Amino acid sequence: MRNAKQIPWIMAVILAFCGAAICAESDAETEALIKKLSSEEFDERESAAVELGKRAEKIWPRLEELSKSEQADVRTLVRRAMCEAGKRALVPFVETMEKKVAASEQSMKDTEAELQNARKAVQTAIEAEKNAIEKRIIDSSKENKEIEEAALEATINARKRCEKAEEAYRTKTSAWRMSNAALQSRLLQLRQLVNSGEPILPADIPTWTPAKLPFEQRLACKVTFEFVDMPLNDALSWVSESCGAKFEVDEKVLAAGAPSINLRVTDMQVSLAAEWIARLCDLDFTIDREKQRVFLHAVVKK
Repeated sequence: MRNAKQIPWIMAVILAFCGAAICAESDAETEALIKKLSSEEFDERESAAVELGKRAEKIWPRLEELSKSEQADVRTLVRRAMCEAGKRALVPFVETMEKKVAASEQSMKDTEAELQNARKAVQTAIEAEKNAIEKRIIDSSKENKEIEEAALEATINARKRCEKAEEAYRTKTSAWRMSNAALQSRLLQLRQLVNSGEPILPADIPTWTPAKLPFEQRLACKVTFEFVDMPLNDALSWVSESCGAKFEVDEKVLAAGAPSINLRVTDMQVSLAAEWIARLCDLDFTIDREKQRVFLHAVVKK
C-alpha cells in the first residue's frame, strides 16, 4: 500500500523533471537562433529570424531585450519577428470584425428590401383597387361592390404596413449608421495596426488603439466614414477614436455655432479628412506637434 501511495508523487517528480528538461532544451534552441542573428551569412540570419517569429509569443521578454540591441541588423530582424507574431495573432481579430461589418451591412440591406417589398405591395393594392372600381362602374352588382370594398381595405392595410416599414427603416438607419461606423472604426484600427510595423504582444491586441502610435503615424492613419448632418464635435470625436489623434475646436467657433457635417470618405488619411471637415465649416486647422493635437479655428485673414 505504501508503494501504491508513492506512485503519484514519483510521477509528479518525473513530469516536473521532464518539463524542466524540455524548457531547458527550448531555451537552448532559442539562444542558438539568437546567436545566428549576428551571422555573416544572410540566409542564416533570415532563417533564424523566421524561426524566432514562430515562437515569439513564448519568448517575448527576450525579444524585447534584443529589440534594443546595439546591433542594427539584430534590432531590425527581431522587430520583424515580433511584428510577424502580432500580424499572425491579428488575423482572427480582423476576420471577426470583417464578418461583423458584413453582417451589419447585410442586415441593413434586408431592412431596405423589406421596405421596397412593402412599397411594391402598396402599388399592387392600388392597381387592384383601380381595376375593382372600373369593374364596379361597368357592372354595379353586389359582388363587384364587395370586391371594390375588399380592394379598398387591402390598399389601406398595405399603406399601414408600408408606413411601419418606413418608420422601421428610418429608425434602423439612424442606429445602423452609428453602430456600423463603430465596427468600421475598429476594423480600421486593426488594419492600421497590421500596417504600422509596430511590435505588439498578441495578448495586448484586444485593447490596442492607434493612440499608442507616434503622433505622425496617427495622422497618417486612414479612415472611412459617412457623416450625415453630424455635429462637428461628434464628427471629430469619431475620427479621433478611429485614429487616436486629438482634435480640438476653438471655443469661439463653437460659441458661434458650427455647422453639421455631411461628408463621405473612403480610406482617406486623417490629416486630409481633417482638412475637408475644416473646409466644410469654413475653418482652418493647425497641426500642433508640441501638444500633439489638430486644432480647428477661424481662418486667419492675411
